[in-house]
Amino acid sequence: MGNNTTKDMPISWSKKPAVISPQQAAELVEGPSGKGLVLDVREPDELKATAVKSDKWVNVPMSRIQATSLAKALEEAGLSADYGKSEDKPLVMMCRAGHRSMTMCKLALDQGCTHVANLNGGIINYKSCMKNVTSS
Repeated sequence: MGNNTTKDMPISWSKKPAVISPQQAAELVEGPSGKGLVLDVREPDELKATAVKSDKWVNVPMSRIQATSLAKALEEAGLSADYGKSEDKPLVMMCRAGHRSMTMCKLALDQGCTHVANLNGGIINYKSCMKNVTSS
């Protein structure tokens, strides 16, 4: 039903945000298909604590998305507004622990996205599982 969190399970895209593991997120953006984007919705001052080193992990703060729309916020960040709208451009939302990013996933679905996932446990969980994270 869209709550897949096991590394080997396929992602189920549905009317509810998929919940994915750090490994699945990395696979979507850095793996063989590598067409996805991780949208870090934390505010800029939060990025000092922990950040991911990758061109496919981009910060667009939740406050910016809420002030406009997801599509407009993506375009203002120099990104395609098509992310999250097809299997070719899946969008993974991430925050500190996964709560705000889930809110943004639901907003994205309300705004016409169909391929949106929430990174289970946010950067806290990602940091404990993966190596491409920097901390200050």
